[in-house]
Amino acid sequence: MNRALMLVSARADSRLREEVRDRLRPCPEYLRLERDHGVELLDWSVLAHPSSVRHRTARVSVMQAAAGFRRLRDFDVVFSDCEPIGVPLALGMRALGRRIPHLMLAHHLTTPAKRPFLRLLRGRHGIGRVLVHSKQQLDAGVRLGIPSERMHLIPYFADTEFWSPGGRREERLVVSAGADHRDYTTLAAACDGLDVEVFIAQGSTHNARARQQAPTRWPANIRSAFADYQSLRDWYARAAVVVVPLIPNDFQAGVTTVLEAMAMGKAVV
Repeated sequence: MNRALMLVSARADSRLREEVRDRLRPCPEYLRLERDHGVELLDWSVLAHPSSVRHRTARVSVMQAAAGFRRLRDFDVVFSDCEPIGVPLALGMRALGRRIPHLMLAHHLTTPAKRPFLRLLRGRHGIGRVLVHSKQQLDAGVRLGIPSERMHLIPYFADTEFWSPGGRREERLVVSAGADHRDYTTLAAACDGLDVEVFIAQGSTHNARARQQAPTRWPANIRSAFADYQSLRDWYARAAVVVVPLIPNDFQAGVTTVLEAMAMGKAVV
């Protein structure tokens, strides 16, 4: 059996595992890979000074890539869960001649900061496979020069055991969630004056500086606040409709909310 290492841009510590076990939060894909396929995880909890790591930053990603590089000799394949980790790892592998199959999950290949490095790597040295969640990103990767046979489109994931239809009665409630590339200005204008309550669960666990648009004045029937996983599930259960307003983009922004709501049997706009 091949030994596989996954570099995870999250904290897969005992607290997270207990919360998943107790159904306080959905089970992330990487824990399923660990459980079902024996993949070893290298996450934030094993880095130096792990308590100081709260969000993915360039510094944290490079530290994690370096930690992964040092362990490559113990594994047959390595999987990076994002470009900020995968690209530095690939550059290090290329520079030092370390050859091992490397899969990289890419979320947004076309940002200006990433394009030069991806053109340099071209998918030939350091990155053997690039996995994307969007057909537009698949095509963009090929335009960047990554060979099409190394690009693969895979579906996004939602834990349907956690996000499942409940017995709650639906209310005159519109729910939205997320931060990345959200257009809450348009949602606010559309809902202003309607006889409905609107709740927006703000925040992104992946990108603390997520791009979004928000109104200077929120209508009286709209409330915006942070919601943990259990609270968000309750909001979804009560909602008559879930809305995902987006700024035009070329990747899968909003797909997490869409799939969570669909898993709970909700109408999604």
